[in-house]
Amino acid sequence: MKRIPRQFYTLEFKEEAVSLVVDGGLTVAEVGRLSISHQTLRNWIKKHRSTELAKEILKNVSSKVKLTHPGN
Repeated sequence: MKRIPRQFYTLEFKEEAVSLVVDGGLTVAEVGRLSISHQTLRNWIKKHRSTELAKEILKNVSSKVKLTHPGN
């Protein structure tokens, strides 16, 4: 039995699909019509949100470190 090859999506495609849901107000089902599995799209959105949260946390921590650093 032959294996079905995995889909490969470029980073730009993933970012645009996530942006359509996160920023564009479309649903996962609507964007999923682009031949993307709903679960795959949900995984991309989850990763995007966790990455954005991590960036925000790092930003807050680094600003606190700058404020409390005795060299300032």
